[in-house]
Amino acid sequence: MKNCLFLLFVSLMVMLTSVGIAQNSNTAGDAYKVKIGNIGFALDSIDFQLGTVMTGKVFEKEIGVMNLGKKNIGFLNTKQQPYLDVIVMPANLAPGSTGKIIMKFNPDLCYKIGKFDAEVTMQTDDPVNAYKFLYFSAYIVDDTVSKFGYGLIDSVPRLVFDQLNYSFGDLSHAKSMEYNFTFKNLGAEELVIDSLSASKGCKVVAFPKKVYSPGETGSVTIKISTLYSYGVQHRWVKIFSNDPRNPMIILGTHGSVYYKGEKNRDTGFCYE
Repeated sequence: MKNCLFLLFVSLMVMLTSVGIAQNSNTAGDAYKVKIGNIGFALDSIDFQLGTVMTGKVFEKEIGVMNLGKKNIGFLNTKQQPYLDVIVMPANLAPGSTGKIIMKFNPDLCYKIGKFDAEVTMQTDDPVNAYKFLYFSAYIVDDTVSKFGYGLIDSVPRLVFDQLNYSFGDLSHAKSMEYNFTFKNLGAEELVIDSLSASKGCKVVAFPKKVYSPGETGSVTIKISTLYSYGVQHRWVKIFSNDPRNPMIILGTHGSVYYKGEKNRDTGFCYE
């Protein structure tokens, strides 16, 4: 009889412990409200604010992450635009484990004063959704007065785009679309566009001219093709110029491609 009571006591303790662990796990998972594939982010939305950022300083932000899946997930590529460094620690997350994203934002490399919007792109080996996209806004403040003329920011050529990333949303398979990126030479010397290159499925259909005077504007029009593509897609164009601070700029586009007539597709592939 004593042995039976002892075994019953042990069984109850094991059950209570298991329930406690499950409750703690759920509570921890609830802190990661933004879920992209099997990765949870400790954010309220995929769009977040950095607030006011002063030039001359590097702004740092940490974002908690959690592997909500049942397999290990590795962060393979976190390379961003020159103004942003992203490190994920640890780079490999076991199921149920947590880590953090360390963002270092340098407003001096944005070459823009005022509201600034940007994208954070991370490539993983998550089988559900390989690419993770987050978006942030900052308000860049500079107390100094430009020495190089109205609207200019330096004495050398400066290639500055209005935006560096574009989301084309959902596109039907085998369809195409065009988008126009605009830029301005914010330097006090002539800007020279040396060359452009594009990834597969992306074509530059309207090239900028070769030379731009200080303060002059221009544009690059690209065409996205979805032939032989399906699911989350990422395209890019590289611009090479004589801008000494930023000799290569990458323009990125992304979206989701589905087959025509597909009934059960996930239209919110990034859970936006």
